[in-house]
Amino acid sequence: MDTLRRITVYCASATEVDHRHHDLAEDLGRRIAGAGWEVVYGGGSTGLMGTLGRAALTAGGRVRGVILDRFLDMGIGLREVTEMEVVGDLRPRKARMEELADACVALPGGFGTLEELSEVIVRRQVGFHSKPIVIANHLGFFDGLLRFIETARAGGFIGADGDGIFDVASDAREVMEILERRLG
Repeated sequence: MDTLRRITVYCASATEVDHRHHDLAEDLGRRIAGAGWEVVYGGGSTGLMGTLGRAALTAGGRVRGVILDRFLDMGIGLREVTEMEVVGDLRPRKARMEELADACVALPGGFGTLEELSEVIVRRQVGFHSKPIVIANHLGFFDGLLRFIETARAGGFIGADGDGIFDVASDAREVMEILERRLG
């Protein structure tokens, strides 16, 4: 593909998580780099963030971090990234990560990942963008969220405008297959 694609990945900075989620982040980082695309992420050096960023860099890829100044001051920014953008608040951080994205992927994470994923889904639903969104439901991590969405749909809280708004993958290979299909 001739065009540089940027894939924004939302994921955990937490350090005490199942190593299999790190395997997913590493595999995805390598695959995005192998496709010649750029990883855009939260800029951290810890948790799945650090694993994703280091894997893409090791595979020869481009990695752009968008990090809060306070996190950089705490020393948890991945210094080796290709480019680091520093912002002062979460709202501009999320906006910039979405702005840079050709597609968005959610890996396992906590409140921050959930917030980022929810916002990018809602913004697509109301027409602010049409970028592909992929939820990596690795090891069933997002099963509860997906059940909630089905319950909300069955209760009439999510209408037809919510159909097809995101895709679900089980591993990095499937994430990439979906992205390649959606990005053309």
